[in-house]
Amino acid sequence: MQITKIKKGKKRYNIYVDGEFSLAVGDETLLKLDLFNGKKIEEKELSKIITYEEGVRARDYALNLLSYRPRTKRELLRRLKQKKYDVRTAEETVSKLERSGLINDYSFAKLFIETFRDRRGIYRLKNDLFKHGVEKTIIEKVLKEVPVNENKTAKKLIDKWLRTHKTRDEKVKSRLLNFLVQRGISWDTISELRNYIKTIIS
Repeated sequence: MQITKIKKGKKRYNIYVDGEFSLAVGDETLLKLDLFNGKKIEEKELSKIITYEEGVRARDYALNLLSYRPRTKRELLRRLKQKKYDVRTAEETVSKLERSGLINDYSFAKLFIETFRDRRGIYRLKNDLFKHGVEKTIIEKVLKEVPVNENKTAKKLIDKWLRTHKTRDEKVKSRLLNFLVQRGISWDTISELRNYIKTIIS
């Protein structure tokens, strides 16, 4: 087998083997694997090229996702699989990014809690992080290190909610309690704030 033509496309190079189109690769694969017109290759080498290019594309796709916001390991794995990358390529890509420090579930959880602790209760924070794929042990560890004052958060939520709800009756009180539950405020905290709520809703 021999590479008979390398044609530059809009984004990649089209590789022709024995006169027929075989695959398209990017600059990195072309240079890293030293591909050139007239080069002789074996079947296993062609498979190696395909695998390498797949890994490069998976990594670039993952890096693009990370450019928008931090992601957890499970999030990236799910997105790579949704993009039809095979399981092995997806797992290897995520492992490499984790080793390089570009993804870190602990750092993700810490940033998440620091960002949302003034808007969500502890239950909601835990649940949302778990949905993102953070392990429970990591969540509990971060919560011990990052202070969350749920009582203070609940009061902020109450004050903000009441600014858009002018009436002060039992129906409003019921909707307010449902709102706090939806934001993940624990029943213990809600119970502690009953007197505070009574002073503003009678």
